[in-house]
Order: sequence, then structure tokens, then C-alpha cells
Amino acid sequence: MSSLIVDKCYYTQLALHSLLQLNGQHPKDILSLKDIDELQATCNSLTPEIIFVNEDCFTSDAQSGHVLREVIDAHPGTLFFVFISKENLNYQNYVPIRKNIIILSKSIRTATIYQLIAHNLLLARSAELDLQWPLHHALRYAHTIMDTPVPPGAVAALAGSVGQQAWMHRWRDALYLRMLRPDHASTADAWTPLARSMLYLHGHRLRMPPHLLLPHLLRKTLRGLFPKEKP
Repeated sequence: MSSLIVDKCYYTQLALHSLLQLNGQHPKDILSLKDIDELQATCNSLTPEIIFVNEDCFTSDAQSGHVLREVIDAHPGTLFFVFISKENLNYQNYVPIRKNIIILSKSIRTATIYQLIAHNLLLARSAELDLQWPLHHALRYAHTIMDTPVPPGAVAALAGSVGQQAWMHRWRDALYLRMLRPDHASTADAWTPLARSMLYLHGHRLRMPPHLLLPHLLRKTLRGLFPKEKP
């Protein structure tokens, strides 16, 4: 996984290098580039996960702006952070204008950009390990139950790995939102035991092939029906 930085400010480069390394990126995978032309040349040989671009690197030259658009169109899976100068934008938040483009000011809180980087690298890592659906469920239900902040589009970007039909979401919600409640009678309803049993079986199915799963469940069922007497 690699990240590219196109910004003439040394201190911005230093700060972004630190944030990326805090998120687990190796220093050799973080490249600082001098201009948009070098960015295009670099992107021809690799596919970065994240690209940071300062508006000063392309707004004064129409050709650079055209080249940047070509780079963005050629890398739909790369997340582009575009820094706008304080004269045009001075606030501590960000604006996602496309699925893979986020506009932000350099006055943004460090914690906010750290979270944006962390979530994007997490998405890339989950794809690399083929773990999109567990990450999708973790983000979806952490946000739904605990109101954990999740960047816009993070769950949607993973939806394709778990099925996007509305009935699938309703079915999963019916199971997981019951199973994730505290194990107490006051939080359960008539369907909670069934939901927990189905997810229990599903968890075993993920770990065992059918020819091992069925004998295992049969043994556990028999042990429950005929417990051994303690001496």
C-alpha cells in the first residue's frame, strides 16, 4: 500500500508522513512529489491508496488541472484529499464531493484527518485480506448501536461484498441487532433466542466445512440432552 503527497509545504509533508506512519504505513511507501506531472508519471507505475494534493499545485496552471482530472478518472479506487487554501476555505471539517474525492482545509483537526486516513487504509486492507463483509458489519453496527463516527461512504464502499438488496439488510439487522443486545431478559424479545441460535450456527459454518460441522453439532446436542453426571 502506498500514499502520495503533492504539496510544496515541507511542514504539511512532515505532518502527513507522521499521520500515515501512525496508521501503519511504512516510510518507504510514502512519496512526496513536486508537481502534478510527476504525480501522473508515478501513478502510471503504481496504484496508491491515498493521494494528497494542494490546490496551489494545479489551480495556477490549466494543464495541471486537466492532468489531475485524468489521474482521478484513471484511479477510481484511490482516495484523493484536496487541500484548499485558507483564503477560500477556513473551517475544521471536510466535504466529500465524489466517492473518492474529499475537499478539506489545512485548518482541519488532526484527529479528523487521522480518522479519514485510518478508515481508508482499513478498507484497502480488508480488500487485500478478503475481509470486507466482517468489516462492513463491524462499521455498520458500531455506528448503529454505539453511534461511532464512520466517514461517509465507508459502509457503502463495502456493501457490494455483502449484498446490497434492501431485504438482505433487513434480514441481517433482524439477527445482529438482537444478538448484539446485552444478555438480559429486559433487552430480549420472542425472536432473540432464534436470532442467536442462527448466528451461532453461522459462526460455526464459517469455521468448519459441512462434513466436520454436522458431527460437531450432533455431539454438542447429545451432550446437552444427556449431560454426564458429576462424581
